[in-house]
Amino acid sequence: MKSLRQIEREYNRMLINMGKEPPRKDKINIYTCANGHTIKTIDIDKGTTPFLLNCGVCGAEAKSSFYKDDNPELNISHEFYRPDLFYVMKKLRKHPELLEHVLKGGLLCRKVIKPTPEIITPG
Repeated sequence: MKSLRQIEREYNRMLINMGKEPPRKDKINIYTCANGHTIKTIDIDKGTTPFLLNCGVCGAEAKSSFYKDDNPELNISHEFYRPDLFYVMKKLRKHPELLEHVLKGGLLCRKVIKPTPEIITPG
């Protein structure tokens, strides 16, 4: 298992290297499984995303459209993001494959939490 200091050094080195790459932020992608289920994702940070995901509905492999948004009416349901150093050190340290993915510039995927509308009260 990597030490916390080693993880911190590799994470900071990755951030420096990511700064040298051209921006790829806010890219929209669609993943579709063999059963026709689709999810639309957005990259909110620069980094690497997978070609395949597990379908959240049926568990089959869902393939990337290579950033072709051929379904513009579909809402974005997931986002790819870079976890902060604290999360990497505390949570990913126990998952070596995910840790290596992130330390090499990979992004993690999470569901988009839709903000609740503000309640405006007269006054």
